[in-house]
Amino acid sequence: MRLRYAAGAVLALTLAACTSSPDQMPGLAVPSMDAGGIEISTGNTAQQSFSMPPPPVASISGPAAPPNTTTTTNPAAPPPAPPPNNAPPVNQPKPGPQVQPNATGRLLMFSARDNEPRGSRDIAYPNVLHGQAGGSGTFGDPITFATRQNAMRPGTRIYVPDFRRYFILEDVCGDCGSGDLKLWVGAATDSGVSSCEQALQRTAPYQLNPPDGLPVVSGDLYQNGRCYRP
Repeated sequence: MRLRYAAGAVLALTLAACTSSPDQMPGLAVPSMDAGGIEISTGNTAQQSFSMPPPPVASISGPAAPPNTTTTTNPAAPPPAPPPNNAPPVNQPKPGPQVQPNATGRLLMFSARDNEPRGSRDIAYPNVLHGQAGGSGTFGDPITFATRQNAMRPGTRIYVPDFRRYFILEDVCGDCGSGDLKLWVGAATDSGVSSCEQALQRTAPYQLNPPDGLPVVSGDLYQNGRCYRP
């Protein structure tokens, strides 16, 4: 609409200039007129100046930023604690009995080779446990030993740590001194058994009336031609 109005104004001014008297043409001065942004001026040179307003500047804006859709997540929760262990405690094995020597004596040896009568396994107290000299050395089957008459009660048990065997009083020795014990080494009658007896003879501690469960190496101290080595 503004452009049509401006064109009309220009045409009207042109016609007015053409119909004016020639006398007036040289000195015609038409004041400037703002026709919607068109500046028209006439004079001796009838100059026309058009000035177009700058086009409106559209406000250009980018697309609206999307809403912040970042989801804040909580850190992972720790796993639940395991249920309490209600299982009964495991029974730990109790320590076994300890070797506790409570006496010391001279330990002598005898065998069937030097027994009375020679070559026999006869004992003074055959009704204690064994009917004759013997035994394996365990608590339930101790080996025969002898002492002086009335030195100990028949059936008394001892444990000798050096030999790791139990012994039981079932015999009497006539050549034993005070505190001497004579241990049965086996039913052998060869000369090797005499050497073994000499090798094993010693003064050593022993445990009187020992408990069951002490370490044991069962068997005769002399067997199959071999002497036990502590």
